[in-house]
Amino acid sequence: MVDPRHYGCREVRQFLYDYTERGLGARVLLAMDNHLMDCQTCRDLAASYERTTQAAKLHIREAQPRMPDSLRNQLARRLNNIGQSV
Repeated sequence: MVDPRHYGCREVRQFLYDYTERGLGARVLLAMDNHLMDCQTCRDLAASYERTTQAAKLHIREAQPRMPDSLRNQLARRLNNIGQSV
């Protein structure tokens, strides 16, 4: 493992997913932040990666089928009836 004091573009690319998901320890996070402050290329890459992952997450959420309100209401009534009969 590379010493966080010597993080470069290669390490930033390696940990980009964990960085954008806030899944890094304090030392690695600090090293990433320090490198990103000094490197416009990696800043641009991180920003693009962040936009892409956020757009993908939004698309996945929106693409999930939604239960029709009529079915949701019918299910709620039936569950309520089961709860009252117990």
